[in-house]
Amino acid sequence: MNINVNEMNARHYFGELNTENGFPVFYETKYHTARIAACRMIEESSCGLLDEDFYIQKKKTPVGGVVYSGLVISHAGCQKLAQALPENNRVKPECFRRSENVFGGSLIYEYVDETTYQVGEVSSLNCNHPWPYAMAFKRCYDRVVLEKTALSAAGVHSVEESEEFSRDMNVVVTEKPAMAAPDDNKSKATDESATTKTSVETSKEERKDAEAPLRKPVTKVVAPDPVEKTLVVKTESTQTESAANAADQVALPERSAEITMTLDEALGYTFTKARLAGKTGKEVLEMNNKAILTVVARATTGKEQAAAKALLSAM
Repeated sequence: MNINVNEMNARHYFGELNTENGFPVFYETKYHTARIAACRMIEESSCGLLDEDFYIQKKKTPVGGVVYSGLVISHAGCQKLAQALPENNRVKPECFRRSENVFGGSLIYEYVDETTYQVGEVSSLNCNHPWPYAMAFKRCYDRVVLEKTALSAAGVHSVEESEEFSRDMNVVVTEKPAMAAPDDNKSKATDESATTKTSVETSKEERKDAEAPLRKPVTKVVAPDPVEKTLVVKTESTQTESAANAADQVALPERSAEITMTLDEALGYTFTKARLAGKTGKEVLEMNNKAILTVVARATTGKEQAAAKALLSAM
């Protein structure tokens, strides 16, 4: 689906980009539904909800592309929404009930009132935090708020609902690992006899020895060393048609060097994205809005990102 990001970000900006990791971004229909609902809530609610209370839920394609699949709201954003709920539909503390050692040893909080039923659950399988009671309660609380505001029906999730959601907004959640190419199955029987299985603790040298039968050496000439004036030759390895190396057969985009910018350069830079569009770095610094600068520093690339980082370092 082709998206005009500039038009999309005219009023609200959640970090949308045209490309990520060198690939065009794909937008699922669910993302647009969630975005429309979030924008309407920001504009119509009196709770002080901001763009910065949301970030994008992302998935990674097998070749390194990115899919925008929904929006995630912070716990603080849910608390803002709860304060603006009408009196007859408020979250009632007396409606929460805790149960321990239920299915598989889980800890759960249940919420039941006249119109809403929700559950927040934690176990050793879905929570690594040392405060499981607080996590179970926040999951239940946020789900109650999102149901009462109809945001959950639009595809908005709480950051507390899954540990995957609590990651940095630019970290992409990987789905299934890349599958082996069809030709890999032809050589699987031959390669298995020559491949040494290595454990996680295997040293790098041992790993190289184990993979040696599967790879062909290729000589690559590198620029002469400026001091010794001798030609440096490096030997790399190429993959063969082996199921053991199927993950290596996915072509990944090359990353360009990160752009940096001094504070003086950032002060004179003119931003182009969303709410900062047309403003110089000096004007942005005077706004003293660290939250939106943080979003720009995380969600953009190139000079836009470098300028945001430089200004953040001065705040």
